[in-house]
Amino acid sequence: MKKLLLALLLVAFISVTLPAVDAKVDSREKAEEIVEETNERIYDLIEEAQEKALESDKDEKIIARLIAKTERISARAIKKLNKLGVDAECVYIEVVIDGQVVLVDPIEVYHW
Repeated sequence: MKKLLLALLLVAFISVTLPAVDAKVDSREKAEEIVEETNERIYDLIEEAQEKALESDKDEKIIARLIAKTERISARAIKKLNKLGVDAECVYIEVVIDGQVVLVDPIEVYHW
């Protein structure tokens, strides 16, 4: 009887905790996807701005637009990540756009 009770308790425990483990794995995968997509988009925007600046004399406007877009994208992504319980923040990196050093903000995760 004790063995049966122990077995039933074990089965109940596993059935209760398994969905939580699956949810945590799903959240982490979703968070990794958000970070990857966001940073990829930011690096594409940097590349695009660098190309535009070579073809134009409106560097300041191109840089201002890049900074505004990347900050907006990062802020949205960080908000989504925080809802998933992930600590993330912008870590500014230096990029060169037509000879000018510009700080742009991809995302880095500090705690999963």
